[in-house]
Amino acid sequence: MDKSENNFTEETIHFMADGQPKSKKNSKRIFIAVFLFLIFVILAGYWIWFYYYSPYAVIGQNVRKYERAIKQIEEDLKADIYGGKTPEQTLQMFVEALTKEDIELASKYFALGGPLSREEWKQKIKKETKELIDIVSRAVPTSGQEPSERSFWFSVYDNKGETEQLIEMFFNTWSGVWKIQSL
Repeated sequence: MDKSENNFTEETIHFMADGQPKSKKNSKRIFIAVFLFLIFVILAGYWIWFYYYSPYAVIGQNVRKYERAIKQIEEDLKADIYGGKTPEQTLQMFVEALTKEDIELASKYFALGGPLSREEWKQKIKKETKELIDIVSRAVPTSGQEPSERSFWFSVYDNKGETEQLIEMFFNTWSGVWKIQSL
């Protein structure tokens, strides 16, 4: 064969899998399409990382969780309406509930978020109802406490005049009632 008859080289014709020739133009289009697809995947991955997994995104997610938690706490405090307009009134209502053996009602006079949960207070009230009635009925305002619109203390004294128990009260500004913080 003459060299002039066979002037096709691998550089001028590319063959597809089925043996049909393809042009360089199609190869360039495929290369560009693959390249653009890879760019898209990289940009989409970066966008997903930036808005969901980056430190910036994590901080934003934590702020939103915190805001939802604060809103829930505020709603709970607004709905927490069991208590009196004065600390003395709240203690009196608590004693009345204990006397009636209404554990559910008695537990509602305790502040949300105190040292014990409502469920833990219920358990304590069930076990110590008579002792609690005795303690609370002997409570007197603690002398020498600083005047405060948000907190108030009662003291319970033993036979020797020494402090046996302190009762801490706090004012729930959201619902406008006094709550027992600790007993």
